[in-house]
Amino acid sequence: MIWPFSLFIKPTEPAAPSTPAPSTVPTGPTLGAAPKEVETRYKREVWWLEHRRGLRKGGIVALVIIEAAMALIGLWAFADYFLIDYVDEQNLIGSFFEGAEDLKLVTEAQAPLPLAVSEPRTVTTGSGFDVVALVDNRNEGHVAQISYRWVFGEESTEQERLVILQDTTVPLAAFGVGKRPSNPELVIDKTEWWRVDRHTIGDPVAWKNARLNLVTVDARHDNDVVFGDETFGRTTLTLNNQSGYGYYAVDLFVILKRGGATVGVNETTVSNLEPREERRVQLDWFDATPSPDTIEVYPVVNLFDDTVYLPPQGEDAPDPRDAVRRPIF
Repeated sequence: MIWPFSLFIKPTEPAAPSTPAPSTVPTGPTLGAAPKEVETRYKREVWWLEHRRGLRKGGIVALVIIEAAMALIGLWAFADYFLIDYVDEQNLIGSFFEGAEDLKLVTEAQAPLPLAVSEPRTVTTGSGFDVVALVDNRNEGHVAQISYRWVFGEESTEQERLVILQDTTVPLAAFGVGKRPSNPELVIDKTEWWRVDRHTIGDPVAWKNARLNLVTVDARHDNDVVFGDETFGRTTLTLNNQSGYGYYAVDLFVILKRGGATVGVNETTVSNLEPREERRVQLDWFDATPSPDTIEVYPVVNLFDDTVYLPPQGEDAPDPRDAVRRPIF
């Protein structure tokens, strides 16, 4: 019997539908880098555990070495100061003190001499009494500015200020004191010193004499000047400005002396004194004064104040104020 061939063939089942293979690429957060960081941290901790004792010992050894070095430096400094250079350093310190003493002496030598004040003199006038004293600045390179007042017992005048040039003597006077003062006193409350800069003014005294070259000639005093029923005294003189500088105002103090004693003091102001000018000056005393045998004249002007100088007369003439420099103090 012959079987059909199809009987021995297993019928094929229909193929199942194909599905894609699962993807190996993660679609969510990944921890792929975490194992590497953990491994690095682990190795660092293992290294620290293995070497920490050695590092601690090394730190202690380093501190010991540093302290030993500092101790050696201290011992060396101690030995160097007290055993090697002690004597030399003591001599050096002593030289410092010697230099300080020399500097003190130099400073004292350069300091200005104090002002010399004469004993006040009281003279009788027709209206009361006048008191005068002379103040002498003996310094050749210093100018003094003083604040002064007169004291008569319990009374005191108002404070005034005056500049006294280098190597100059000026009178200070109180006029018309009502009653005869007992023990009059010239009180200088404050003295300010100015040093003349030698780089600007090489010779301060010659500089002053060239500008204050005011010469008095033909000085005369008369007590026979009559006004009505009164007889008065009068002093006349010729003031010769031999300098090349003109002044707006020059104060003139006139002191009359007889036998070396002061018998009168007066003051006037000469205005607009031109360079090379000769000016006849007249002072009236308005009372009879003893006939003097000596007439002293003291011109007073602050040469360091450029406002006292008259302007130059010609366009080509140099301004004398250009040669005046306020000193450096």
